[in-house]
Amino acid sequence: MIPAIYLGAVNGDSRQKELLIISENLANISTPGYKKTRVSFSKYLSSVATKQKTDFSEGDITPTGNIFDVAISGKENLFFVVKSPDGKEFYTRRGDFSLDKDKKLIIPNGFLVQGESGDIKINGSQIRINKKGEIIVDGRKVDKLRIVSLPLSKLKRYSGTLFYLSNQKQSPNETSSGYEILEGYLEGSNVRPVEEMIKIINCLRNYEESQKSIQSHDESTSKLINEVGIVRA
Repeated sequence: MIPAIYLGAVNGDSRQKELLIISENLANISTPGYKKTRVSFSKYLSSVATKQKTDFSEGDITPTGNIFDVAISGKENLFFVVKSPDGKEFYTRRGDFSLDKDKKLIIPNGFLVQGESGDIKINGSQIRINKKGEIIVDGRKVDKLRIVSLPLSKLKRYSGTLFYLSNQKQSPNETSSGYEILEGYLEGSNVRPVEEMIKIINCLRNYEESQKSIQSHDESTSKLINEVGIVRA
């Protein structure tokens, strides 16, 4: 394949992938605790390398008035711990919690929110979560939200707002300071609509340029074969 046409095709494919990522970001504008994905490109001799990186910057924290909505105010490398039905640990900044049928604290997908004593079960009428993350039920502390400090470079997205450590042998660092838990607040998505729309425009322009480049070189090659290459008597 002619290098210029190959490079145009690879670049076009990369831009299609970029568009999918931007679309995913835009679809999660209203998802609490969502962290956007950034895309970068590096051109080499005959290929375009696409790099993806999660932006863990903090989203806006807004009041909701719901006692089960909580936000971490502090460093961006601090996370809530949740557990899947098969016992695996995941990490999230999403704090719109609720209670399941067994009165256990869960996130929207049903994963169990973890306290320092494991699953958090709440039985009572007066519930409060203080700035330390302590869960007070009817005036008595029943548990404390487990907050961990993680190396952001080692985090991989599992799905949506859930992350896991890429190094299975590495353990999260437990922390009890450097943050405040805000009850009745939620950290929003860090996706900025205007920024993403600008990216879409630039992405479509680059894709169009790739297609034009392929068409131009294809026409030049065809002309070279059909006209210049003809053996005249």
